[in-house]
Amino acid sequence: MSKGFFYNNYPKEGLLLQRVERTNMFRLVNSDKRYGLLLENITSNKISGFRNIDINTIKKVSHSETGQILNNCLIITPNEKIDKNTFIKVFEEFLIDNKKDFISSVDIAKMLSRLSELTKKIYDDQNKIIGVWGELHFIDSLILSEQSEQLKSYIINSWESEGRKSLHDFTFTLSQNIIEVKTTILNDRSHHIFDYEQVVTGNSSFNGHLLSLCINKDELGLSNSDLVSSIRSKLSPTLDDELETKLEIKGDLAKNDSLKFVLNKEIGKGLFPFEKVPRPGLAQGVSSLSWRILLEESDSLSDKQSVSLINEIIEGH
Repeated sequence: MSKGFFYNNYPKEGLLLQRVERTNMFRLVNSDKRYGLLLENITSNKISGFRNIDINTIKKVSHSETGQILNNCLIITPNEKIDKNTFIKVFEEFLIDNKKDFISSVDIAKMLSRLSELTKKIYDDQNKIIGVWGELHFIDSLILSEQSEQLKSYIINSWESEGRKSLHDFTFTLSQNIIEVKTTILNDRSHHIFDYEQVVTGNSSFNGHLLSLCINKDELGLSNSDLVSSIRSKLSPTLDDELETKLEIKGDLAKNDSLKFVLNKEIGKGLFPFEKVPRPGLAQGVSSLSWRILLEESDSLSDKQSVSLINEIIEGH
């Protein structure tokens, strides 16, 4: 029992331990359905500064199966924000590389550094997929089968710039509207603004709105690949080529089929005028700025105003 130890093996109470070969390290699961590692005989803890990982020291731990008392224990338990498969992958790599019988907190700190690197990459990649999901969902909601070729082409070509990513996600030149799409899997309208210019139009004749989408992971939902297929089902071969040109800007993100989402039923979507988006002041000498916002529902357009804006975009072509 190795990888399988961390799955469906939780005790009714206390800790369940499995020693790793002849080392001072144990695999661990507990009655709170947490998993992790336990090191015994650790008199100096050198582990600190790791987010989403709980580190605890306990003088004595009783091994429930053998009755053995383990002294000076260091317990490492990732929380739910750490992907268990990623933890196991890093742990198994550590076991292959480690040849020592005594594993110190310094050794584990190195393993956790690797875990943090992979976790950050997974988090960043997921956020990029989520961002593209929101843009594709918006396009899919705008394009209808019965629309004219001209209108469908207008919607597609309002997305990004020609051959490259633009500052704003959508620029509808004929109706003079800019839409910046922000998508999150959090339970509130918390979004990251990467550039001050993202929430200004740069042209006084244009109106700018931030479309906030709150979504949930759901195996019965739609992936980016599913959304692309839905959009394509409403396009002619010529327009399919136009869409493909835009999809190339997104690369593999638009092809992702591993993550599926649905709109959050409690929060869903909302349109916010740029001037209602919270922003810090720009001090003299500041050349770039990014920040996280929390949007208030009271600042969003009403359902009637949202429908009117979408109609203006569609009918303005």
